[in-house]
Amino acid sequence: MSLDSVITSVKDEIAAVAGFVSLRGDQFYMEERSAFDTSSKALAEGLGVYKKDLEALKKSLETRKINLFQSVALKPSLHDPKEVQKHVNAINALIATNNGKTKTLEKDKTAARDALRLADVYAFADAITYDTELVRIDTLKTGAETAGKAYLDVEKDIRNAEAEVQTLRAKQKDERKGAERVNSLLNNFFGHDSIKLEARDGADKATVKFEITRNGKSAYNLSEGECSLIAFCYFIAKLDDPESKGKELIIYIDDPISSLDGNHIFFMFSLIAKPIKNANGANTYRYKQLFISPHNLDFLKYLKRLSIPKKKIPAGEGKTKSVDDHEHFMIERNGASSNILLMPSYLKDYITEFHYLFHQIYKCKDQAAAQICHEPFFGFGNNLRKFLEAYLFFKYPYHDDRNDAFERIKKFFGDEEDTAIALVNRLNNEFSHLEAVPDRGFKPVEIPEIAKVANYVLDKIYDSDSVQYNALLKSIGEPERTQ
Repeated sequence: MSLDSVITSVKDEIAAVAGFVSLRGDQFYMEERSAFDTSSKALAEGLGVYKKDLEALKKSLETRKINLFQSVALKPSLHDPKEVQKHVNAINALIATNNGKTKTLEKDKTAARDALRLADVYAFADAITYDTELVRIDTLKTGAETAGKAYLDVEKDIRNAEAEVQTLRAKQKDERKGAERVNSLLNNFFGHDSIKLEARDGADKATVKFEITRNGKSAYNLSEGECSLIAFCYFIAKLDDPESKGKELIIYIDDPISSLDGNHIFFMFSLIAKPIKNANGANTYRYKQLFISPHNLDFLKYLKRLSIPKKKIPAGEGKTKSVDDHEHFMIERNGASSNILLMPSYLKDYITEFHYLFHQIYKCKDQAAAQICHEPFFGFGNNLRKFLEAYLFFKYPYHDDRNDAFERIKKFFGDEEDTAIALVNRLNNEFSHLEAVPDRGFKPVEIPEIAKVANYVLDKIYDSDSVQYNALLKSIGEPERTQ
């Protein structure tokens, strides 16, 4: 073989060394990648030595070609063919393993998923102390079974107790007791001991009927007033019924004194107004809300004395105050329909006309008040005359003199105060009548004189009876007078 042919062969071999290993690590699965990188690196190092040996051989051949007749010593070979082959075999083995895995990839994936799942299950079971929980669950099951049995036993006892309660309630609800309560109210409050409500056994012996008797005999001709009394007493008795007692009741009472005479009005009011004392002595009520629609002015007067529950309202600076929790309304008829309106102050604020008259006189004690409201001063003469007539008549109900009104004024104010009496009489007559003195209506009202007389009358009432005077002040919402 010529030197040129040998040199060409060596060159070709040198060029081929670079392509001996064309595989990359990312072509292998993760498990083989590290081993491939190690073997590939070792193979590359062995091939590098092999390449250097080839280059040294090529150089020696080229030197001999230049000088054919001069011998050239060859350098000893540094590469180890066995070592190179070992690395090649290792890589081939990795290739075979990798290819084998490709064939079993789905199976391996399934196995890996199972392994991961089992690992997660194990970690979860370990985290929740699964074995310990199983023991605890068994203990709880045993306890639940025991508790369930106890529950059934208690439920049976409850049913038995409820049945006994129903029996006792039936006894407590005995209508005979209600009849006794009605008769007690009729007798104690209204003095009707002749009329009674008596319980009679029904035909089935299980129900109770009522019979109204008068003097022990059946009463068939009851007046409307007697019917109202019995019905109302029965209603009051029902408030003590177990189904009503202690409940937050809403009660509406419409004209409870219908067809009753004046003797019964106060007793009817007493039954409605009477509060119940609780354990600490405070008033409590049978109802949560109470609506009363009176059709009688005397009864309205009594209703203003009702003991009214209080409610708390803000008073500023985080404080609260108690006020009466009630309101007054009036129903106004308007053709075929009716309207509910707020009750006017003349009905709501004054118990009687007498209180109103006192209030109008009291408003005139300060002449500066005329700048705010002048109406009381214009009506002062008439109001004073009517007030003194009522006040002095009850104070001195009888007098020998024909001019009783004048004599009562003299007796009340005293003979020694003739000037003051004359002033009172002048205002009392001139300011309350224009028939005899028509020119009086064409003159201005004398405010200072009115204020002077108002204070004189008020002071005299206070000196005569301070307790009554302060009671009148309280009725119109004014503070008590102490001097």
